[in-house]
Amino acid sequence: MDTSIVLAQEIQRKDPQNIEAAFFLAASHGFKGRLLSERGSWTKAAIEGKKSLTNIQITQQNDTLSPEFLFGMGLFNYYSVWIPANYRFLRPVMALFPKGDKEKGIKQLREVAFNAFYTRTEAQLYLARIYPNEENQPQKAFPLCEYLASTFPDNPYFQRLYARMCYSMGKTAEVEKVSLDILDKINRNMP
Repeated sequence: MDTSIVLAQEIQRKDPQNIEAAFFLAASHGFKGRLLSERGSWTKAAIEGKKSLTNIQITQQNDTLSPEFLFGMGLFNYYSVWIPANYRFLRPVMALFPKGDKEKGIKQLREVAFNAFYTRTEAQLYLARIYPNEENQPQKAFPLCEYLASTFPDNPYFQRLYARMCYSMGKTAEVEKVSLDILDKINRNMP
């Protein structure tokens, strides 16, 4: 991500309104922010989120672009509402950001998940995590988890996500099948 940021900043330095540079900066800062948040570095994650949002706003100036550009906005719209509702101590930081819209964020992520090329899988993964964990709608996540696991059968994260979803949905035969497949891959020293 750091390399992407450096290269995109060089392009943006020459052309401040370059849509592609803004796209890569938005994505790189967004993914960096996601990593920092998963590590509990909330302040650093918020700073990266702000940098991402600045570049997302540049991409929004051209509304004829593909659904790829909706990915960052969908995440922002959803999590800018979800984070302060679930992490009270972050409310002052989130007050510095524009107001989001959770439903619009989910709608945007769905658009990306079904129509984008580059960010499709990432949007599907976010929806597969948002629906059961934040929205208590596992039935909406199940087909996404099933698709990800079957499309990427050697991706251990997708396999585990699908196994957990099968378990929570009471699909015991499928849980056993997927779990045995995961154990087989472990025995074969697959990652």
